[in-house]
Amino acid sequence: MKAKIIFILLTIYFLSFGFAQQNQSPGEVVDKCVKALGGEKGIENFSNFEAKGEAHITFGTRKITGKVKEIKKGKRYWAQMELSFGSSEFKAVRAFDGKTAWMDRMGTIVNQPSLNLQSDADHTPALLLEKEANFKITGEKEIEGKKAIRLEVEFKGKKTTFFIDQTDYTILEILFKDLYFGQQQTKETIEKRIRYMDYKKKGDAMFPFGIVYYQKGKKNMEVKFSEVTFNPTVSSDIFTRPDQELDLRYREEMYH
Repeated sequence: MKAKIIFILLTIYFLSFGFAQQNQSPGEVVDKCVKALGGEKGIENFSNFEAKGEAHITFGTRKITGKVKEIKKGKRYWAQMELSFGSSEFKAVRAFDGKTAWMDRMGTIVNQPSLNLQSDADHTPALLLEKEANFKITGEKEIEGKKAIRLEVEFKGKKTTFFIDQTDYTILEILFKDLYFGQQQTKETIEKRIRYMDYKKKGDAMFPFGIVYYQKGKKNMEVKFSEVTFNPTVSSDIFTRPDQELDLRYREEMYH
């Protein structure tokens, strides 16, 4: 009889727990997530930091490891990658000043599609602070053994899905589709996923020191930060495209 009573009580408890999760409003989930990450400042840290670490890039079955330094200031972005190919060293810088995107490949400046960086900037944790956004809970999902609440956010005609950890309310993953210039230099709708891992307490905020990027369902890069500084002091010049004429030679001409 005691065992039966205990079983009934446990059943009621777990059912109540499940209903409690399901009965949360989208606003409650958003508030808990923002609080868990350190309040508004914690959310802003995702777009206001300087970090150093390792990057693991995937090309089909090949993986290449290199050093990475990344700076984000709002929509402005700057990243430097150093990779080794055998005995050769390759360094590249990619940047966006909010309007113009460019890349420095071993001293050669080339323009990049601004659309791609603009689309990325429309799907960030900053959406959780938008008062005009529409939030909706649409189910659950398990991510690497962790149960997550599926939270859809609609803002200015675009949809972004957040997967919020049911236990600590950190962001486990962001999923979205948007318009990009693909490899064929034509506009296409591409699905992207950003997975956040290895959260660490820094000051009053929680921040992911591991980030994995997926495109079209395939993993293409994983970043593991060793150093992170919030609200870094940097010159705006670092985001500005250097004054260098475009190199209009064909690729074959550059090699000869």
